[in-house]
Amino acid sequence: VKPTTPRGQLPLLKIDGKQYTQSLAMQRYAAKKAGFYPTDDIDALVCDECCDTLEEFLLKFPFAAKDEEEKKAKRAEFVKGPMTEISKFIEQKIQDAGGKGFVASGPSVADIMLMVNVKSVESGFMDYINTDFYTNYPGITAVTTAMKEHPKVKAYYDSLN
Repeated sequence: VKPTTPRGQLPLLKIDGKQYTQSLAMQRYAAKKAGFYPTDDIDALVCDECCDTLEEFLLKFPFAAKDEEEKKAKRAEFVKGPMTEISKFIEQKIQDAGGKGFVASGPSVADIMLMVNVKSVESGFMDYINTDFYTNYPGITAVTTAMKEHPKVKAYYDSLN
């Protein structure tokens, strides 16, 4: 498949016979189609800022290590540094918007992205990171809970079972 894609890589989205690349561009497109992208320019800016910050979380996450001991040490450093720094920033953004999401105008793709990141930690997928890390972040916890119960999000996850 990769040799036939515009940039020789995935992901790839096809619409009406045209091919599109870049996961974050696809994410914004899908969010707009599903009603999870703000129409207000400032809300859209905040949404993008938070999505990019959550993407930074994933880019800084230490996936690779030569052995379990190194993985454990790298993840402890990650928790003390980038994970805590990003979580404080995200929490403040949520509080600044009233505590129910990143933007006061309603649920956004940034809220969904946050929920996915939090679920990755809570599920133990990101091993050597305490699964209750986010309990000290009431805004993050509230947004995650609300998004898990959002009808569209819940329907999607229910369809996977």
